[in-house]
Amino acid sequence: MLFRLCGFWIVLLAALSSSPGVARTPVVVFGGDMNYPPFEWEEDGEAKGFLVDLEKAVARNGGARSMHKLAPWPDTVAALRSGAVDVVPMFRSKEREEDFWFSEPVIFAQHAIFTARDPGRVTGRAELGAWRVAVEHSSFAHDQLTAEGAVGELVLVGNTEKALDAVAEGRADYAVLAEDSAARLVAQSGQAIRRVGAPFWPRDYAFAVRKDRPRMIAWLDRSLGETISSGEFQRIQADWQPALDSKQAAAPSWLSSSWKVVLALILSVATGLLFLLWSARASLSRERRERAPTDRGTASPTKQDTRLLRDFAAFGKDEIYAVFQPQLDLRSGEIAGAEALVRWDHRAEGPVAPDRFIPQLERAGMVGEVTSRMIAQAVEQSVRFREEGYPIRFSVNVSAKDFSDRDLAELVAMHLAQLGGCPEDLVLELTESGAVTDPRTVRAMIARLKATGVRVAIDDYGTGFASLASFTELSFDELKIDRLFVEKMVSSAGHREAVASAINMARRMKMEVVAEGAPDLATIQLLKRMRCDRVQSYAVSLPLSGDDPLAFVRNCATRHGAATEIPTSIAAIRG
Repeated sequence: MLFRLCGFWIVLLAALSSSPGVARTPVVVFGGDMNYPPFEWEEDGEAKGFLVDLEKAVARNGGARSMHKLAPWPDTVAALRSGAVDVVPMFRSKEREEDFWFSEPVIFAQHAIFTARDPGRVTGRAELGAWRVAVEHSSFAHDQLTAEGAVGELVLVGNTEKALDAVAEGRADYAVLAEDSAARLVAQSGQAIRRVGAPFWPRDYAFAVRKDRPRMIAWLDRSLGETISSGEFQRIQADWQPALDSKQAAAPSWLSSSWKVVLALILSVATGLLFLLWSARASLSRERRERAPTDRGTASPTKQDTRLLRDFAAFGKDEIYAVFQPQLDLRSGEIAGAEALVRWDHRAEGPVAPDRFIPQLERAGMVGEVTSRMIAQAVEQSVRFREEGYPIRFSVNVSAKDFSDRDLAELVAMHLAQLGGCPEDLVLELTESGAVTDPRTVRAMIARLKATGVRVAIDDYGTGFASLASFTELSFDELKIDRLFVEKMVSSAGHREAVASAINMARRMKMEVVAEGAPDLATIQLLKRMRCDRVQSYAVSLPLSGDDPLAFVRNCATRHGAATEIPTSIAAIRG
């Protein structure tokens, strides 16, 4: 048997393959955990599980053959790092992204605490500080608990089963493990072990590839996308659904009916959105990888970047201002809101595009000045509109980092108090481009904001990291569907189904829905039939500045009778 490396393939050449007419099939080696049911495990020397079947399909759709090497988890991670295997599915984290490329997610999973005796009456991981806690060596839980320093003693073991054994045998007081697999193993073994507290760390589980193999991850993105678009992913998921759901038979008391509804909604919408998310994110990922290793926020700033930052610090913060793009209520035909969009008129260069300076400010930790000014100007507009008899909501984009800032609620309260604004007229939109790395802090901030009457929305839903996790883990009032899906929904059944699924899920969770980027009247009318609440697009209005937003709203108000010169889209919705 002869092996040779060809591009990003590991090509397996059997002795007979050298004969004329015999095709050579490339082989991709997938690593995995040998005891992680129902996702992957080894039985009688054969790899089995949902992930194994998915890997076979991905390889086949990519014109390759899969080989599966399952081992104890620490050995599997070491094999990926050394290049002994090509691909390993694992929990995605910021720390792991420093070493590996990741595909789009294939599983949405979370962790939980397991115990036999529960000596500390623990309800969450913050209470593990005095106890011995078993975790798999090199696992996501190992990394996180080590970083948090929140446990008394870590008991490192080779796999989930051994962690449960450590708890059952009294060598550990608790175990922090991936919930699905651990619950299944407990049910199979009959051990007197139970879960305590609510699940945590909702995360994507995705395929990881070494950073020095950009062609491999590009192939993986394409093959995975083909597996989704062909319907094969859904068929594999359906085949394994009984096993994936089996743990729910022994659901603990904390898994309330509301949690079950959320989980059901995740399953109902995930299939509809997944391929579209894959296509968009994969193309962005390929673009980033072509620039590797000088991308992903780790590159040194260019001279132009440095100059922009210097100019902003010196005078740019006084040159930024907001323009406002109106939002059309699809039921009443009235203008019901507007989004504040930042602009910078550089004194020397003229207009600077937001996507050129905002990422630089975020990386430099200077975006807070933009956030503060946009909130202030949105509140100023809301006060003016209310005084003129047109109370509408004004939305402001706020990064996940800002939502993690304990001063955000105070900043909002200060602007509202100083300018005399009404909290219910302000909407803060959490942009998914900044991944939520600390859901607990963000959740607490959202609760504080909502307690004052300020509304909170998730922006560009579907394009950010772990969108389903953010959607269900955090409590939003509004959902904004990204233009990626809206622009093509008339001509594409897939895009149309994705939008419909998002709207239906949001409505069940009592959230309002705003669609961005509807290109024409046909799309707006389709959104209205789908019971979308509002639309924001150039087909309604360009972003407006100065006195123009108020003039536009005043002119479009139906109470003025037959308003003149209103956009065709508004007239059609009313008619």
